[in-house]
Amino acid sequence: MDDCLPYIDVDDALERVRGNKTVLKSLFTVFLKDDFCLTLTGQLEAGRREDAARTAHALKGVAANLSLRALYEAVLMIELHLKTDAPLEDGLSRLMQAREQTRRCAEQLISV
Repeated sequence: MDDCLPYIDVDDALERVRGNKTVLKSLFTVFLKDDFCLTLTGQLEAGRREDAARTAHALKGVAANLSLRALYEAVLMIELHLKTDAPLEDGLSRLMQAREQTRRCAEQLISV
């Protein structure tokens, strides 16, 4: 599980749910069902900036509340791009990499 630390801060996430592992597993299960990353990527590729901005903001909140470190950072970069037209550079690939690793770690946490 140590390889998941860059992606999920489990101790922080547990603290947010007052140590209730059942609640945390439930939240991760919901997170895995709703793939906001794919929604956001589709909106960006379609040029739907306002929709993408709303989705990015919501995803940033979910990532922060679940202590999903890398995903939060990736979405923060995209949200900054949408607000200021800052270069997106590798933002989408960074988002998808964070998504894959975070999902893998969440699945591991649920199975424990």
